[in-house]
Amino acid sequence: MKFTILWTQVTLNQLAAIWMRADDRNAVTDAVTNIDERLKEDTENEGEARDDSERILFESPLGVQFVVEPDDARVTVTAVWSISKRRPPS
Repeated sequence: MKFTILWTQVTLNQLAAIWMRADDRNAVTDAVTNIDERLKEDTENEGEARDDSERILFESPLGVQFVVEPDDARVTVTAVWSISKRRPPS
């Protein structure tokens, strides 16, 4: 079953701010596309479980928190943040 992916207005605002500050805006755009595709196709196996129906997923350079509503075949992205790759110690 394919799920519908919804981004709240708050998460869209967060995403816009991340995109505006990004050194590589294409990487942010690609990450959103990949997140949407991953969540549409294999929702219940993506990410890491948190409280109740909340899960988190990482797709560099983004992390997202989302809620799965299986009865409605819907996923709502409730938070998005920027992640960075760790640099090796000097």
